[in-house]
Amino acid sequence: MERWASKLLIFGLPVAGLLLWLYYWYDPALYAFPKCPFLLITGYKCPGCGSQRALHLLLHGEMGAAGRMNPLFLLALPYVLFGLVLEYSGWGKRQFVLRSRWYGYTATRLVLAVVLVFWAARTLWHF
Repeated sequence: MERWASKLLIFGLPVAGLLLWLYYWYDPALYAFPKCPFLLITGYKCPGCGSQRALHLLLHGEMGAAGRMNPLFLLALPYVLFGLVLEYSGWGKRQFVLRSRWYGYTATRLVLAVVLVFWAARTLWHF
């Protein structure tokens, strides 16, 4: 593991733990968590709107309610976690193959298309 990656891991894990602790104990719907600037300016939800509340609900085991807050967040979470595991694991050649397949150019374009379609659907049907 490279030096910057190990530092990121050493400092990133406690920060991630603190954030998870905050989201577990403090409901973003009730406390002064950051609001979405896009929503404040336009009145429309962005693809990330509801993610803070979804994370809080997910940490309490309420998957259905979390999915209603932001279904894309719930679907993308395993993909993001897999990417983090892949980034910080030492799988050698297999790691390179998996990274290029799941996080390469084509995958990035597909993820962007999914996010844009979700955003358009969310704007049209107000969910």
